[in-house]
Amino acid sequence: VVGSAGNAATFTGSTGASYITLPDSTDYDMASYTVEAYVRQAGAQAGLISTGSGGQTSIAPIVAKGMADAESQVADVQFFLGVTATTAGADFENNILTAGGVSPSVNAPVTATSSVNTGTWYLLAQRFNYQEINAATSTHNIYKNGSREGSIQTGFKPSVQGNQKVGISVAPKVAGVTAGGGFNGAIDEVRISNVARSEGWIQASSLST
Repeated sequence: VVGSAGNAATFTGSTGASYITLPDSTDYDMASYTVEAYVRQAGAQAGLISTGSGGQTSIAPIVAKGMADAESQVADVQFFLGVTATTAGADFENNILTAGGVSPSVNAPVTATSSVNTGTWYLLAQRFNYQEINAATSTHNIYKNGSREGSIQTGFKPSVQGNQKVGISVAPKVAGVTAGGGFNGAIDEVRISNVARSEGWIQASSLST
């Protein structure tokens, strides 16, 4: 299908029906990061799942590494960008085995304030900026078309020891365990950066196609 730039991949939204996965890699073990994708919903989202206790309760995965799973360092959500029934959302879990982490894992959900409508292309971005000197000021943000629509402060790093694959239109669990969720629509220009991109950079990305 024609995407926001070139061609895009389309997905049915049914759990396990259509998705893309990428192998696990230490490249995804990031203290700070930005996850982006252009998306266009085709209709209501049926593949809604949870990211865990205290996290997003009903969300369809766009780009994800983890979902609600066992309480362990290899199962915690490293990043999750998705859409709820009405808008965009993101989440991750703290790294329970490093300084600043606690057990059980704590989720850090953030949700956009405006709607994601069917048939319209949006650039969605999840951004986490870890502050080594003052962890309490670390921020987790969600952007829609370059505008920051949700933000929380957290005092911990994301999990960096998960062994899940990275999923597009699916949320993989730990190795060998069935993944969950699905996105109903088209996804284009997925990008995962191991830095917290500036707001200006994200805004420029939203204008580049």
